[in-house]
Amino acid sequence: MSTMEDDVQERLNAVRTAIQKATKDALRNANATNHDENKDDDPNASFHLGVELFGQEICVVEENIREKLASIENELNAIKKNASLPPEDSNEAANLKNKVEFLRQCSLARSYLDQSMTCSTPSLTPEIDLRRAASLQVQAQQALKEAKTIVASESNTSPSTLAAANKILDSLRSEVRRQKVDLLGEARKMWAASVSLSPTSLLVRSSSSNLPMAYDVLQIFADDGHSALQDILRKFTTEIYEWVFRPLLERLMSDEATTLVSYQESEDNSGSLVNSITTKTRVVRLEWNLNGTKVESSHSNSLVWKNAIEFVQKTLIFVTEHVLLERKQLCHFVGSKLFGRPEMQSSETLSLEVLGIKTLNMGIDNGILRELLVDALEKSSIPTHLLPEEFHSLKAIASDFEAFLSTFHDALISLQLISEKGEPGLSSFAANFEAKYVEKRRCTILNEARRLLLNNDYHNTVEVGVDVRPDKDDKRLGLSDGMAVFRLQKSSISDTAAQIMKLCRRTMDESIAQLPNECSAALAAIQATLYRTAREVLELFRAIIPVTHGHEIAHVPRTAAILHNDCVFIAHNCLSLGLEYRERYTDDAKTPQGSLLQQTCIFVDMVPLFRDLAERSMGEMLDVQAKQIVELVGKPIALLGESLRSDEIVSEWSEAEAAVAAGLYHLGHLNKAWRPVLSYEVLTRSIGYLSDVLFSLLLDQIMKALDISTTACQFVNAQFEKVVKEVDNMTEGDKTGSQLMDRFFAIGRFMNMSLADIETNLSEGLFRSISAPELSKLIMACFNDSPNRKKLLKLLSISD
Repeated sequence: MSTMEDDVQERLNAVRTAIQKATKDALRNANATNHDENKDDDPNASFHLGVELFGQEICVVEENIREKLASIENELNAIKKNASLPPEDSNEAANLKNKVEFLRQCSLARSYLDQSMTCSTPSLTPEIDLRRAASLQVQAQQALKEAKTIVASESNTSPSTLAAANKILDSLRSEVRRQKVDLLGEARKMWAASVSLSPTSLLVRSSSSNLPMAYDVLQIFADDGHSALQDILRKFTTEIYEWVFRPLLERLMSDEATTLVSYQESEDNSGSLVNSITTKTRVVRLEWNLNGTKVESSHSNSLVWKNAIEFVQKTLIFVTEHVLLERKQLCHFVGSKLFGRPEMQSSETLSLEVLGIKTLNMGIDNGILRELLVDALEKSSIPTHLLPEEFHSLKAIASDFEAFLSTFHDALISLQLISEKGEPGLSSFAANFEAKYVEKRRCTILNEARRLLLNNDYHNTVEVGVDVRPDKDDKRLGLSDGMAVFRLQKSSISDTAAQIMKLCRRTMDESIAQLPNECSAALAAIQATLYRTAREVLELFRAIIPVTHGHEIAHVPRTAAILHNDCVFIAHNCLSLGLEYRERYTDDAKTPQGSLLQQTCIFVDMVPLFRDLAERSMGEMLDVQAKQIVELVGKPIALLGESLRSDEIVSEWSEAEAAVAAGLYHLGHLNKAWRPVLSYEVLTRSIGYLSDVLFSLLLDQIMKALDISTTACQFVNAQFEKVVKEVDNMTEGDKTGSQLMDRFFAIGRFMNMSLADIETNLSEGLFRSISAPELSKLIMACFNDSPNRKKLLKLLSISD
């Protein structure tokens, strides 16, 4: 038994020695390669290294190494077949076998790299074969990948062994990367030398097999996961779109779409001297001029479009035949970029997690020409506005476009740029021409509304409504106009709101227009579409104005008042707009939607929305102004109540007088800003509400005073009378907007009365707005104790 174990150990030791020698050779190769790379960036470094180390070709040396490794592997297999082999020896044999496989894969990689370099280096081969060089390079990458996998699977490998393996891998990885870059660079040069694109021409040079070879090399690396081929085609597609197709279509969308594109294809076979050998070079070119002859015809639009589509078709045929060489995969890629739909990029492809951003799916840049082409067709070929008697022209226009668009669509399929199902945006354009006109009409109206809302000066106003204030004689006699409540009160609205309402009514007028006898279902839908558009015009006002002018609405009283009036004006029109138009829709067989529109045509549902916006805009502004009055008046008069006991004028009175003047000035400023804008009723209520804020601040100080001197009474009376007079002038004597005016007026008068006067006015109802306890408190504060005071207080206690 011991003899057999000794024999196994001897064989394992021999294997170890052989593997160590092979590893040293590989390490020496790696060290020399790295040293040579650092010394000089020679693309033939590995070849020179092989000659230096072994004196013969590297592929021969590597083949000998693999033969030795194969014999070592056979020896290990024979050892492992020994049934009496101890477990530790069996594990070691397996580890040694992995090392052998690692060295074999590294040797294969070096051999493939050497052959690849030989095929791609002019000094080493009579004829360069980049295709074979690329294939060998990919095989070298696969061998390197296998070697990496073996190293990654070894968990019990010693650090020194692992370091040696990584050193070998680094050397191979560097060589693989360098050769790959060289091959891709050569392929790119070949493609760039063959294809030349400018804003006025596309030229393809076909010398021997340069372009096919470039595609083959790029395709080999594309199959291995490299994007060089896609990058070249994407760049070419983007350039032909930006330099040719986009300027053409943008011109068609402009007012200058009256010229035809002139284009011509030509071919030239000439000789060129390369390495002392004359080679035939076939040059094919397509030249064009986007500003060709001018068209003078009633059908100029369709003629210009037909010419443009034919030019695009000719260009794509030229690209497919001469640039893409009719290769299906290349045609499909370019077709996707031009006519496809954006695909979703997986999260694995684009990860933003490292930036701290949530990873999102993003669309690949497909369909760049399709989107612009459909856009241009819709903008330039579909009429903006037609009268009902002109609707028949839509079929004629659609027929003209159907003729050349269907031909173009079939050509794209035959060129393999799109699938047989095709791109619905192009194939269905003419079929849905009438429906697209209806939608374009809607978009045109909404764009006009948006332009009005964004570009009009919102500060310009116009006067609307009627003056509903009752005549003085009617008011004196108790007469009133019962219909006044249904009328829009005289006020000023923005010119923008007036124009928006006109646009809404104009849209409704167009919606109720009589349709022709022979009308398709798509065109019949124009009535319902325009009714919906009229509602959307008003919705745009509600959505855009509060946002665009939000700061001014919140801080400028006049702007807030204008928005309030605009909303009241629109709400007033919405009350009757539906009733006004619903009966004008026809319900005969020609317009089957007419009956339904008669039932559903309403605008009254929008009234609460605009009224709410009106209340919020003006209500928030009144709150802001009330706070400003509190800031102007409240703090300066904080000590007024306590200072009223003084018999002499004190500083608190002067501060109070200044505060009252500031409050009245602020009210006057608001009245001046609002009077030309707000209706009489809203103005009266607004000034009355803010006056109540001023009244309450002053009344609070008076009512909390426990002792008021005669001098103070005179001061208070003077201030109250001044306030009443100013507010009365602002409201033109209308007290309906104020809840505290009577109370404020009564207390002001009270300050200038004797006890007898108070008793007299009490019976006349002057103090009806003041409660008995409040009046008693004022009497006790203003008058000393006396029989008359006791009598009056007793009278008030009885009445209470």
